[in-house]
Amino acid sequence: MSVIAPESRIVNIKRSLFTYIKIFAAAHDYTVYYEHAGRSGTLPQSWLEVTLLPGASVSPLRPAGDGMVVSQIEFYLNINCFERDSSGVSTQNIYGLASTVDAVRERFAIGTGVPIYDYATSGNPQVGALMIWEMPSINVIPTASDAGLRQLNVSVPFRYDETVTIS
Repeated sequence: MSVIAPESRIVNIKRSLFTYIKIFAAAHDYTVYYEHAGRSGTLPQSWLEVTLLPGASVSPLRPAGDGMVVSQIEFYLNINCFERDSSGVSTQNIYGLASTVDAVRERFAIGTGVPIYDYATSGNPQVGALMIWEMPSINVIPTASDAGLRQLNVSVPFRYDETVTIS
């Protein structure tokens, strides 16, 4: 398996992860905004906002045999799920937002691997996977009662293991 150049690692990880989310969103007819980009005009009834955040730690290199070492990088994927009440009254579909969150949690279950590709190499070979190592957490984000908006945050912890040959 090839290794992503350090200077393009995060770019390839984001592109691979956002492509994975794009396929998921299309299957469920979700509108997705990535890293605060593209939100303008009238927002849809419900949507997702996705941001990839660096994790709290990077593990030290571990031996992998035959002159190779493994590095591990942690990330958190924040998926903010929104539902807007277009009428302006609080007759929200309480199951709509919950079903969106359930679909997100199902897609990002423990043990799921999101393939990471090297887009700078011909054929875009897979170079690793982001692995979900813990159950995603769900948090209610408070909004003003008259805003006609509800928000739940799903935080997905990932680890990216990469094997590197020492020369």
